[in-house]
Amino acid sequence: MDDNNSLITQRFYFVRKIFVLGDEFDFSITSWKRTLKRNTMVGSKFPGTSKHLTWLAVDIVLDDITKKDAFLKKVKELGLHYLDEYLYGKMHIHIQL
Repeated sequence: MDDNNSLITQRFYFVRKIFVLGDEFDFSITSWKRTLKRNTMVGSKFPGTSKHLTWLAVDIVLDDITKKDAFLKKVKELGLHYLDEYLYGKMHIHIQL
């Protein structure tokens, strides 16, 4: 399998995991795919290597913040990685493959 097919497979895998989360929790996706220019403008810590550049990261806002712990537990169960940016004054959770 070439690198392009591998990336496409990863994207479908990631999207499927986001759908599973969406079936269980109410949230909005505030950022998904970004260009390098946009990623730099929003202050990404890793502008050139961010998973946002390849569709493999999302930023989400939960409708009910009281469900955050259960949501993060489910993210881990699905084998995804997260950064709880609520802890740093930003109003979202970053999730990536």
